[in-house]
Amino acid sequence: MAVLGCGVDRDYPAAHTELARRIMATGGAVVSEYEPGVEPAPWRFPARNRVISGLCRAVVVVEARERSGALITADFALDDGREVLAVPGEIT
Repeated sequence: MAVLGCGVDRDYPAAHTELARRIMATGGAVVSEYEPGVEPAPWRFPARNRVISGLCRAVVVVEARERSGALITADFALDDGREVLAVPGEIT
């Protein structure tokens, strides 16, 4: 499943167009809480992360900066009582 920060009729980033098609062709889904035609914008991605955390049983954080999307997602997961896991230190 892919969750978008724009309308489902937008290929953003354009490099992921084929990935979205493969997800749907193999029985997956590409979803968004935004109406078709809504363009991607920076402030829409934290809302997308809220949806992602709501779909997951747990969130795993790997090498996240202090103000990163991963930590935004982790905060949403904690607010919803979901498990949040972290990989200590650098992944490499």
